[in-house]
Amino acid sequence: MIRGEPLLRRFRALSRLCIEIGNQHVRCVRTFSVTDAINALRPFYLAVHPDFFGQHPREREMNENSLKKLNNHLQCLQHPGHRAPQPTKLTFYVRETAGNAGAAQGMNTPGFRAVSFTLQTQDLLGTVVNILKSCCLSIDHIQDSKAAVDSPHQNGSISFSRPIKWDKTYYTFTGYRDPEEELDSSRQLEPILGMWLNKNVSLALKRLSVSLPLREDLKNLKTKLCEQLEVTDIRWRKSWGIAHRCSQLHSLSRFAQQNSAILHNIKGGSRKSTMKSQNQHELLDKRVGSSAPTLLKTGQLRVPITCDPSALQWFILSHTQTARTYLRKEEELKIQQEKLIKVCIEQFFLKRLYKEQSVSSEQMVESCKRLLEEPTELPRMHLCISHFYSVLQDGDLCIPWDWKQ
Repeated sequence: MIRGEPLLRRFRALSRLCIEIGNQHVRCVRTFSVTDAINALRPFYLAVHPDFFGQHPREREMNENSLKKLNNHLQCLQHPGHRAPQPTKLTFYVRETAGNAGAAQGMNTPGFRAVSFTLQTQDLLGTVVNILKSCCLSIDHIQDSKAAVDSPHQNGSISFSRPIKWDKTYYTFTGYRDPEEELDSSRQLEPILGMWLNKNVSLALKRLSVSLPLREDLKNLKTKLCEQLEVTDIRWRKSWGIAHRCSQLHSLSRFAQQNSAILHNIKGGSRKSTMKSQNQHELLDKRVGSSAPTLLKTGQLRVPITCDPSALQWFILSHTQTARTYLRKEEELKIQQEKLIKVCIEQFFLKRLYKEQSVSSEQMVESCKRLLEEPTELPRMHLCISHFYSVLQDGDLCIPWDWKQ
């Protein structure tokens, strides 16, 4: 035992040196903070900010949801002691600007395009670079930041030209997390539909039972207001919760009682409840909208208010046949979609099956076909086909239309 003491002391000294070098390396590579990431992502935020999509509600909603997930991912990366975030697939609608106008491949709507990417890097800087490159945005403005992070002498800390790849015994001895194992584990934990449903159905049922009285109140309020205002329907342009919708209808009811003469003009139409005024939408369209008319895949014509009449006439004449083809295809998809929804509801004993506005009829049809191949039951549940997994406040289950099987 006495002879072994010098060897033990040397081993302890060596281990302390390894830990110190590791800590200095970790301090260096983590100098890129969330604030730095947000500043570096300014071109991206300007291209996807929901306020610029006032005339496009489904694209606006998609960007709002994706930004929430992105911000949560960035915050998780800032806290290295926490469990590494799972890979997250995000979809954004990106406005065409001078910086990315040259990369419009895959554009489905002139003026903006859909971009999808997966967040799976385990450092802030790598995540920022991945986002900007995926959206065809320049990364020149963060080269200095990257150089600062990789600098060999920053704040008196030791850095290296490449990451140190420690032997597995180092992580066993020190208790530090092995980044390779964490990344592999997070990739393997990407949600699979059946497993995710088994884990979240109980929570959805609990929330659904709480929301049932409110759903009934909402139904009664809507029916009463439709009769009172003599309108065919009351719709929402955003996915508000049940409680929020009830509150809006109560406000509308009070307004109707106090201003019955003003509301006489809306009889026979449909009422859309929204938090943004139409004037604001029009001003936004003037500011960021394109002056050229466009033909959507649904067969609809999108005509900006600044469009030249002669150009509009030529556009309609030259695209009439294509628009009719798109319309026929969209009608066929909607018929097929309704049939598949009915079959899915019967097979899985669902209370309701619907899709978000940002999910196309073609995506919904594909999703329903794949859903019918899944051996699962969802009795009395409300299932929403979306772009990501979530359990809504009112108990609706949201699953991505292209879930992992």
